[in-house]
Amino acid sequence: ELSIDGYDLFLTPQTNGCCGCALYIKKALKANMIDFNHDYQDGIWCYIKIDENDVLLVGCVYRQQNAAENIQYKFLDLVKMGLNFNHTHLLLTGDFNMPNIDWMNWSPKIRAWSKLEESFIDILMDNYLYQHVIQPTRSRLHQNANILDLVITNEDNMIDEIEHLSPLGSSDHCILKFEYKCYFEKPCTNATKFAYNRGNYIEMKKSLSKIDWEDIFDAHQDIDSNWQNFKQIISTLMDKHIPKITSMPNKKKKPAAFDPNIMAKIRKKHRAYQRYL
Repeated sequence: ELSIDGYDLFLTPQTNGCCGCALYIKKALKANMIDFNHDYQDGIWCYIKIDENDVLLVGCVYRQQNAAENIQYKFLDLVKMGLNFNHTHLLLTGDFNMPNIDWMNWSPKIRAWSKLEESFIDILMDNYLYQHVIQPTRSRLHQNANILDLVITNEDNMIDEIEHLSPLGSSDHCILKFEYKCYFEKPCTNATKFAYNRGNYIEMKKSLSKIDWEDIFDAHQDIDSNWQNFKQIISTLMDKHIPKITSMPNKKKKPAAFDPNIMAKIRKKHRAYQRYL
């Protein structure tokens, strides 16, 4: 009764009678389900061979907001296990139930967010992922609207725009409609940029030292005006002391995937830097 013609249906085990995830994927894409054999059941993962070298990993998860703490961290373990699956492209969606994250700034909405939310942000940052939903996805009368449903990829340009549609059935979560782009090409136009490695920074520093900054930063002006004055000075000196070059864009379909060992070392470096801070 849940089947749709032309689509393969992948379901999570219905262990609690009310939760679970489903993925409908066109049969022509020949998707394969991944069984991680994990204790946390509210997640479904599939992979699709895009071409000879590239693999799209598709995940859909649901986080039980009021579950016990050990269950909450099993959810994070499942996400990490999924991300460790060998892939070049990623699309991870679902109801993550993390209302305290400000997704415009990747920071807490309130002074103290949960350790789980902080750990989740760390996972996304360690894997250099992008979260594309910035408008509320759930709202109820007399309650604050929140972003609970997320769309996560491993490249920014994979999602152009997300359309928020009315909820399905009796749900209070809106439907998210978007187009996922496996590949993209940069515009074929020449780009002019500064050749920073050839800049005359000694002369630039001399010019900066001759400026009366107290006169530039007028206490009677607002901060925006002072910023514009400062930016204009720096821009003028950059044009004077740093040469420009014209380069042709890279027409590769997408950046080559990092070697897993390199990614592991980058994550290790990132964690060490966070501890240093």
